[in-house]
This record gives sequence, C-alpha cells and structure tokens, in this order.
Amino acid sequence: MTIGSIPKKHHAPIALVLGRLWFLFDKRHRDITIDNLKKAYQPKENHVETEILAKKVFTNFSRVIFEVCWAMTQRPENMDVYIDRSDIRFIKEALKKKKGVLILTGHLGNWELGPYVPFLEGIKSHAVYRPLDFKPMDRFVIKMRTRLGAELIPAKNALRKIITVLRKNEIVGLLIDQDSDPHNGVVIDFFGRPAFASKGLAIIARQTGAPVVPAFLVRDNERFKFISGPEIPFVRTGDPQKDIEINTQRYNLAIENAVRQYPEQWFWVHRRWKTKVSSPWPRQST
Repeated sequence: MTIGSIPKKHHAPIALVLGRLWFLFDKRHRDITIDNLKKAYQPKENHVETEILAKKVFTNFSRVIFEVCWAMTQRPENMDVYIDRSDIRFIKEALKKKKGVLILTGHLGNWELGPYVPFLEGIKSHAVYRPLDFKPMDRFVIKMRTRLGAELIPAKNALRKIITVLRKNEIVGLLIDQDSDPHNGVVIDFFGRPAFASKGLAIIARQTGAPVVPAFLVRDNERFKFISGPEIPFVRTGDPQKDIEINTQRYNLAIENAVRQYPEQWFWVHRRWKTKVSSPWPRQST
C-alpha cells in the first residue's frame, strides 16, 4: 500500500504515532525545534509546555507528508470540498491593479497544497523554487506543483522571469520565512530576536510596484483554510536600503502573526536564527 492510498481519516492518528517516534529518535531536529521555541516564547512557556508544542510540530509535519501523497491520488478539482477559500478575495482585489500579485507565504500549515487555491479559482500561478539536493524528492515536488498548472521559477536569477509574469497580471508565491545569509538578507526582528531574512520580496515589490498579499494554507480540523489579508502597502522613504529593511520587517511581521495563530503548524525544525547578527539591533540612527 502506498502512502497516498491511505484514507484521509487515518492521517491524523498515524501522523501522531510517527511524529512522536520522530521526536523521540531524531535528537538533532528535536533539539533545534525546542531551542527555537525557547527563543520565541521563553520565559512565557515552561519546559513542559515547550516540549508538548514541539511534539505537535513533529506530528504536523508527518501529517503534511500524508496529505501531500493523498492529494496526488485525487482529481485536483475534487479538492474543492476540502479547502475554505473565502479569503481569496484579497488576492482578487489586488489583481484589479493589473500589476500582478506577489504572494508572501511561508512553511505554515500545508504549504505544498497551497497551489490548489489559485488552481480552483482559475488564477494562473507561479512559485519561486529552490531545487532540493535529494533528487528523487526534488522530482516528486516538481511533479506535485506543476500538475496544477503552476509554473516554477528557479530562485537563481529569478527577477527577470518574475517581472515578466507580473506584467501578465499573474501571481507569484515566495516562501520567505527561513534564515538568510547576510549577502541576500537584511536584519529584522522576528519573535523579539534579531534574525536575517531574505530581502528578495522587498526588492521585487519596490522595483515593480506589484502588491504584496500574505497568504497561508492552514489545517482546520479535517479541512484546510486559506488565510490571507489585505495588501501590505509598500513604504517608501527615499532611501533604497531603508525601504528594503522596513518592508522586509513588515513582511516578516505578517508571518510572525500567522505563526502565533497556528504555532504547532509552523516548521520550527528549521534553524531560523542560524546566521548570527554581529552588530547591535536595531541600529541607532546617526
């Protein structure tokens, strides 16, 4: 029996068992997750509460895998009954500007099923994509994302392609919630701590004027809920560097707010504060 053939009603109990086993035996990722949660929530959470939340994180990601494989066995149009798409109105409103839309998103809920939302709404979508090192998994992810008509844009030298897509008034999704190196990122505040965040989205928004709309696909009991919000207006100061820093901060605040709503559904396994900030933050004005 393949994973995809397991009925949806069995995903939660199986993922609970596998998530607990993963948490028990994978010390490296267990330690990363607990450390991240302590950075974000201490001293508000005690050790027991932190460990309970960490176990839920492992269970959530286990469930993501089952859901993705199951979705691959379904007719795409049949996913309509599983996804509450009420918030799609924010993207449709932004598309009226005829500048395309940049979708600000992250590894929250089941991000891999996110492309079903524009597909079901008849909206042409694209996603900036960084190839995976493990080639079999890379081929699987590409197949899964492109079967819905979405086009993948390789992250390297993506700007020209993104501009072309936006001029067609189509949407482009960017996952920007992970650690960045100093060359490709700027320092922002994330959960009260300095962290490097990718500056790519802010650069594109500044250059194109395309609206940026936050959007995530989270689990809501046995269904999914597409949560979004109004366009995040781009702040212009007259200083390009400040523009990038200020707006990257605003984008990451939108991610933080969503994570705070669904903390067990975010990918805390990633070392979000890996790159150290060498100078004090926030910087003092000179």
